[in-house]
Order: sequence, then structure tokens, then C-alpha cells
Amino acid sequence: MNTTSQDTRNVLLLELGIEKLDLKNLLPDQWCTNRSSTLEQAQALLEKNPFVVSIVYVTAKNRVNSLSCVTKLKKSFPRVHWLAVFKSDRANELAFIQDFADVCWDIFHTPLPNSHFLKSLGHAFGLTEMLIHGENRATENLTQTNRLIGDSDSYNQLRELIGRVASSDCPVLITGETGTGKGLCARHIHLISPRNEKPFITVNCGAVPESLVHSELFGHEKGAFTNAYQQHIGQLEKANKGTLFLDEIGDLSKSMQIQLLEFIDSKKLMRVGGTKWIDVDCRLIFATHVNLEKAVEKGQFREDLYYRLQVLKIKMPPLRELEEDIERIATHYLEIFSANQLKFAPVTLERIHRYQWPGNIRELRNRIQRACILSAGNRIMPGDLGLQDENKPAILKGHLQKKKLKLDQEKLLETLHNCGNNISAASRALHISRTTFYRLLKNAQSTKHSLHQTK
Repeated sequence: MNTTSQDTRNVLLLELGIEKLDLKNLLPDQWCTNRSSTLEQAQALLEKNPFVVSIVYVTAKNRVNSLSCVTKLKKSFPRVHWLAVFKSDRANELAFIQDFADVCWDIFHTPLPNSHFLKSLGHAFGLTEMLIHGENRATENLTQTNRLIGDSDSYNQLRELIGRVASSDCPVLITGETGTGKGLCARHIHLISPRNEKPFITVNCGAVPESLVHSELFGHEKGAFTNAYQQHIGQLEKANKGTLFLDEIGDLSKSMQIQLLEFIDSKKLMRVGGTKWIDVDCRLIFATHVNLEKAVEKGQFREDLYYRLQVLKIKMPPLRELEEDIERIATHYLEIFSANQLKFAPVTLERIHRYQWPGNIRELRNRIQRACILSAGNRIMPGDLGLQDENKPAILKGHLQKKKLKLDQEKLLETLHNCGNNISAASRALHISRTTFYRLLKNAQSTKHSLHQTK
């Protein structure tokens, strides 16, 4: 790595293959690019240097390998924000864009839109540093950071239910909309359970490529398949005596659902390529934002596994139903990210109460993080949270849901094209989050495929 000044921002650039991304005339002088051409080189650089933002250059030849590498690096270095730069025709890469969206902060296409790219890169850098500082403060009081904030009847009942559930070893299913805090609930269950001194491991089933899920959960032996150069201990085995949280359980394939059901019943597993059964004692917590009952009716989720998960069930309420708690929750995150240096202006609190928060607590948290970085004064104003427009469709009750239903694939692609293939800009233009953008696109493609099959 080059010797740099204190103000220099180091960025890691992962380029798998012979094609290289030219950033020489794009990045300002304070940015120092550190290139890596293999997973091993990237790991070595990330272990040695305090990178907070990285870029992966995705070409037609390295899409699969790039996704695999970024997924692995994201698990090992979760604080690092990734930006993906695609060099390909968008019509042939939509599926890959949706996969990269799970592990990347933002996605761009060449030629890069200079202002949008630099702004996104800078925001990713600032937000990651803010997150690191917030996490450092949070580690001083783990229980305080991971507790559920709120004194409403809904949250008091939720805490009471979690307290009863925590003492048991039965599987738990946490349901709720995206961003309602299902992961926080799972961690809270672990922290007040008898297993709290043992590992708490999280696996997002939707973020792991289907071909790697079996190995990720159950592990594999050396030589079990191509590129299995060493033994890999799966997440189930790593969570022995502790808790394994499987997020987005509805995304598991039917074959993996069978494997998981067998493990739940037997508490035994066999690594891929292995010959011996291994006893594993771990508490399983599951989460999903989809309706599993409807998934069972459509044949997308096994009925026997569904009823096995229904032993203990917790539903996380959406933020719009927590009117009594929303100000307390917002203030909590403001204290974490600003160290009590910033306050909400009265008009901002009014807008916070009126906004419907389609992204729930996660959206509130992320907007406050961004506001702490971008605010020019000592008060958070509505514009700092993106709530300056009273007529914005997302603020009008019920309007966002109607607008989502009307969006189709052509509209999404048209907006993406008009915004220079900038995912963030397209999402803002439609007044939806990036996660919602990808989900709508995926649903539109599935609907289009189903209609084509019925013709």
C-alpha cells in the first residue's frame, strides 16, 4: 500500500480477471486505490489495512466468482461497504444485480456517472466510519445496545413473550415486515437465554448462493468437491452450545428444507463428503418477511417444516403501529450515532410521526445515520432525514402501497435507464428503498414468467 496522509481515503478494488477498471481520472486525489486480483489478496489487504469501503469490478466472465468472493469477504469483514461496478448489458445481468444487491451498498454500470458514483462512494465511506464508532460505543454496554426500545403495550407484551421463549430450546419463528427488527429480536432471545455465553451466529439464507447453502450450513470435508481444498466447518456446527439465527428461511430450496428438517429432529449432521454423523446442540431461531402459510399453499415451502417451526412464534410489529414508541426509538439511535451532539428539531419529530416508514426501524436507523453525517447544524432538520416534502407519496398514508402495486418491470427499467443505471437514484425517483426496488423487479419478472408459461 502507498504511504498516504491522514486525510487519505483508502479504497480496495477487486478485479477478478484480465479486465481492469480505470479510476485514475475519476477519483479525487484523497482517494488511494489498492488493487487485488484474487480472493486471497483481498483478504490479506483487508486484514492488514483499515478499509471501510471497497469496489468490485464485475464483467461477463467473472460475475459468479465476483459474487462468491464478495459474499465471503462480507462475512469476514462485515463493516466494509461494497460498491459493484458492472461492465455488461443490463438486459443480461438482472439476476446478478439482484444477487449483488444483498451484499453491496450500491450498484453502477460503466461508463460511470461521475457525480453519482463519487457521492455514493463518499456516503458509504462516511456511514461505515460512523457505524464503526457507533459499534465501538455500543460494545461498552452490550445489553443496552441490543435491547428493544419502547414502553408501549405492544413492546411490553413482546418483551414478556421473548422472556418466556428464551428459557426454552424449541425452535422460534420470528415474522414481520422487512426492517422491523427480527434480527434484533433473535439476538435479544440469545442474550437472555442460558446459552448467552456461547456463539450467536447469523446466516441470511437469501444471501448465500443456492449451490453453497449446504456447505455453508453443514460444512464439507477436504476434497468433497472441486475447489474444496480444506475442511470447512459449517455454521450449524460453529453454533454448537449456542444459537444459530437463520434469516429469510423462506428462501431455502426444497432440498435444503428437507436437510434442515432432518437436523431439527435428530440434532445430527454430516458434512458434505463426510462419513460420520456429528452431534450438534444449538438453538435454532428462524425469521422471514414472507407469509409461509401461503408459501405452503403454493408448494414453495414444505408443510412438515412449516409446522415444525410453528412451535414458538413471535411477530414483530411494523414501526407505523408503534406511535407511542417511535420518538423514543429515533432518539435512541440519534444518541448512538451523534454521541448527544445533535438534537431533533420539533418540526422533524412531527414529520417522523407522520411518515409511514415502509422500511420500518431499519429505514429509521439508516436515515438517522445519514443525517448525523450530512447535517450542517446542531439540529436534525426534516431535509436531513429526507422528509422535507410534505406531499411526498411515501408520507401520505396508504399511498405507497398502492404505488408499489402499480409498478411493473417496464416502469422499473425505464426509471433505471433514465437515472443512468444508478440504483440509488432510480429508487429515490420512485420513492422506494433499494431493497424494495430489487424485490419489485424480481416479482415483476416472476409474474411475467408465469404468464408466459400459461399461454
